[in-house]
Amino acid sequence: PMFTFSGRSEKGKLPFVELNGEHIADSQLIILHLKKYFNIQDKLTNEQKAIERAFDRLIDSSFFNAANWLKVRDNFPEFVGSILSLQFGKSLGFLKYVLAPFLMIKIKNRYETEGTAKHSDEEIMTILRNDLQAIETYLGDKEYFFGDQPSQ
Repeated sequence: PMFTFSGRSEKGKLPFVELNGEHIADSQLIILHLKKYFNIQDKLTNEQKAIERAFDRLIDSSFFNAANWLKVRDNFPEFVGSILSLQFGKSLGFLKYVLAPFLMIKIKNRYETEGTAKHSDEEIMTILRNDLQAIETYLGDKEYFFGDQPSQ
């Protein structure tokens, strides 16, 4: 695998996988590519596929952005320290306090542009609760969204 300072794909995205030398970035594209590569056919109806897509986008966008912003914002030096440790080992861990303020500006701008960082903590928690309630309500007593097997 090709590693960069940020550990991201050639497109600068996370997550990504490398398959036969090709970087595939973004979870939804990874799933589509792997389904095609390994010839995996799902047995979902068109309505189930629509529901699956809606929940996928809810989790990958609304829920992820709200949860991730709170987690990163409140633990940013540790977040930077983890990245430094993964890339360079623990010897550069002291730099987390030097780099964190500069990187935080970039991260905050991203979440402000997306919208999450403009909300109060109470509003963000409401978003998270509503997302989780929708998932819980749909799942009910089911182990998976569409029966006893995962679909994606």
